[in-house]
Amino acid sequence: MEFIEVKKDHKTMLIALGIKGLVSEGELLREKMQLFKPDIILMGISPEEVEGMKNFIDDPFEIDMSDYELIYGTILSKFGEVEIPPPIFTQPIIYAKEHDIPVKGLDVDEETFGDRYEDEYTVSQMVGFITKKRKLKKKNFDLTSPEAFVIQWKNEIEKTRAMRNMEKLREEEIVKNMYNLFVEGNEGKYFAVIEYEFSEEVKRKTNYM
Repeated sequence: MEFIEVKKDHKTMLIALGIKGLVSEGELLREKMQLFKPDIILMGISPEEVEGMKNFIDDPFEIDMSDYELIYGTILSKFGEVEIPPPIFTQPIIYAKEHDIPVKGLDVDEETFGDRYEDEYTVSQMVGFITKKRKLKKKNFDLTSPEAFVIQWKNEIEKTRAMRNMEKLREEEIVKNMYNLFVEGNEGKYFAVIEYEFSEEVKRKTNYM
């Protein structure tokens, strides 16, 4: 996990770039939030997913995993215990409930995502989506660190055009919304939780804050 601190006027934002799935990352996040004491939490998931996480915390339910998630989780487990939903997203929800602070989803809303998904996934792209899974199972990933693995994972799945375009849409929306909420907001302390895969764009954007 990596942290970036951004200051503007009287405001501070601490950005956590976390590995999605690892239990240890959630534990580290919780420790950091307890020390930082944020006034608001920003999360790199959609507003609908934020509500879904809240419902899960209140009443856990079984979650279906896609083939891609199963492959990702199996490889990631080499670095430690893996959990779904990702602890980097459940722990902030738990903290927010305990301290009665707001949580904002930064990602594309589900309707916009669904419309774009239908546009991107033509028949040929769906074929590529399916065949890519077979290649991922056989791929020798860089396992020197979880960070190295997730960046290589991102690069591999984005070799399929539709997946690359969908991830780019998410990345741009998450970083744009994070920037706008921080610059335009009135809270003093912001805590943003974003997948490590988007770290390069986050770092680029924070240079302009």
